[in-house]
Amino acid sequence: MAAKRTPTSSTPGIAGQLTTVLSDLNIPLSKLIVGASDWKSPVPDATDRSAWELIGKQDPITRDAVLAKAEAWARQAWRRPTLIQFVRYFRDGDRDEQQNAYSAVRERLGHTTLAAAYTGQDRWLDEAADAVAVLCEMLTWCWSAHDEFIAESGDVVPDPDRPFLDLGAAETVSELAWVDHLLGERFDDRVPGLRRLIRREANRRVIDPFLEHGWWWVREPETVNNWNPWICSQVLTAALLLEDDPDKRARIVGLVASRVDVYLASLPEDGGIDEGFAYWWQGMGRLMELLDLLDRASAGAVRIDGFGPLRQAGLYPARMRWSRDWHINSGDGPARAQDDLPWSIVHRFARRCGDDWLAGVAASYREPSRPAFTILDSMGLGRAVMCLADSQWLGLRTNRSEGQPQLRTDVWMPTSQVALIHGDGGLSFSIKGAHNEQSHNHNDAGNLTVALDGAPYVVDAGAPTYTSQTFSDRRYELWPMQSAWHNVPAPFGADQGFGRRFHAGDMSVDRDESGCHVEMELSEAYKLSRLTSWRRRVCLNQAGTRLTVTERAEAGRDATGLDEGTEPMMMVRYLLAGQVTLGVGYADCAGPEAVAPPVLDGPWIPVPTRPADAPPPRVLRLSWPPEILVEVEEQPLSDPRLMRVWGDKLTRLTLRGAVTANTMTVTMEVQP
Repeated sequence: MAAKRTPTSSTPGIAGQLTTVLSDLNIPLSKLIVGASDWKSPVPDATDRSAWELIGKQDPITRDAVLAKAEAWARQAWRRPTLIQFVRYFRDGDRDEQQNAYSAVRERLGHTTLAAAYTGQDRWLDEAADAVAVLCEMLTWCWSAHDEFIAESGDVVPDPDRPFLDLGAAETVSELAWVDHLLGERFDDRVPGLRRLIRREANRRVIDPFLEHGWWWVREPETVNNWNPWICSQVLTAALLLEDDPDKRARIVGLVASRVDVYLASLPEDGGIDEGFAYWWQGMGRLMELLDLLDRASAGAVRIDGFGPLRQAGLYPARMRWSRDWHINSGDGPARAQDDLPWSIVHRFARRCGDDWLAGVAASYREPSRPAFTILDSMGLGRAVMCLADSQWLGLRTNRSEGQPQLRTDVWMPTSQVALIHGDGGLSFSIKGAHNEQSHNHNDAGNLTVALDGAPYVVDAGAPTYTSQTFSDRRYELWPMQSAWHNVPAPFGADQGFGRRFHAGDMSVDRDESGCHVEMELSEAYKLSRLTSWRRRVCLNQAGTRLTVTERAEAGRDATGLDEGTEPMMMVRYLLAGQVTLGVGYADCAGPEAVAPPVLDGPWIPVPTRPADAPPPRVLRLSWPPEILVEVEEQPLSDPRLMRVWGDKLTRLTLRGAVTANTMTVTMEVQP
């Protein structure tokens, strides 16, 4: 979780990769980066009827899905976001009501804009114009949870004269920019003045604040997160599509480059993303889109595809998967993959880099029987337009039954301290070291997750629905954020602390004839005066059917540790998904696919992961020596975000060794 900071009047940035690329071209930005009327846009505007008829014929399934959704929206009365929806965040902590109402307007606008482009019908043009007006009339484009100017004032009503530039505002300005690009000439004839309104509000709410303030999300590589490329990509879109003044456009592009360089500087050489798979699409994914736009607007002059960390980070979502529908989650991200992720972004990047494996992974998510994109919240109009412009993506012919390119084994990112090992016998594991001040942080240094046949059994719960508590000083009162609910030790019953000083160390990954072995030191994650060492060693046998986790601890003799818990030193916890059956010295886990998650409204709808006629999932047995005491606790789940992934419960095992014990071994083995 990155610390938030109030913007200042400075405009910080660092001279980095992208800035260097631009300066080395020796061409003024005002001449290099041209306006929308002069560069090759991804798709033509709606006045080009023959082009849009061809786009519709190329992918009629997507066209028909968009038109059906637009018709559904048209049958609904307008529901404008209200002030009290915004105020709820400050009253009871609820942020979803305002965000969902706000996102619904953008979703409606996206569908009706494309309906107008597909059909050329005036009724869709009027519907889109109404949605534009609703957005331009709103007090703020900022999400209630993000407006730090309100926190300063003590009010709960946003100040229109002090617009806060956040993810919501950035998404909205990008949406309006694409609407203007697609429908602008039609608006000039049918709704004169609407384009001036779009430009006025875009400048007042987003572009001018971007130029005038130094925001917390662009300061240093140590605190930067997905906000940086997410916002910068949307501001760049607005500059390219809405700004007619070449000098001002050049200022925006130059500042975007310097601010994105902060994010680029934060990427480790191994391409690890500490926010995990789910947030990759809003961090690195946004950066890929930004570079794509710069490439187009500069006639191919701006390309940094060969930059090492960028190339490695592009591989991240394809590498961090258990299977097609499950991935290794960390921090706040869910473990079950969203069904409408924009893999077209990865496919374009892979083609540019010449990576056939990565392109193959992305292509396996393109199902011709389904729409090529879904306009939902942050999967908005801009991503839809870029997808429609990608004839290679639209023309792919794959299906789920064809499988995917082989998963890469022994993924080891030493800078990020993340390892993922796949076994041929169906058993896989992932383990992370790192520290406890990562973006969207959970206190989980040393966390181990284990999957069988592509589904996680020993799991990371993820995060519940965001509220005002999630990013407050009470964050670690939430159980999923605590080390006590991760698969880590609890020496003397102690939990890990928050901060960089609570960390893992000395992590190594080795493979020999017996299998793959990962080891690390975890004592620094606890900072206990009487704990001098805690070595965790995880070994997967060569057959990929048995995993052994060995804990070995050392304690100082003279330290009292009276304030450090009363439990035995040797204590470890595991969080399991699905049905768990306890026996003497073992527990059998049936895994999450044995329990079907409920179907709930919202964007996180899971796809079916096992055909109805498939055999039941295999069982993973966790076993331990007979002297170990075990406590089993069921954690009921009522939060929709968690239930969509895991069903109605998770189960925690707490294993306690004898008072004098300094070792513990737990074996996880696939049952026949």
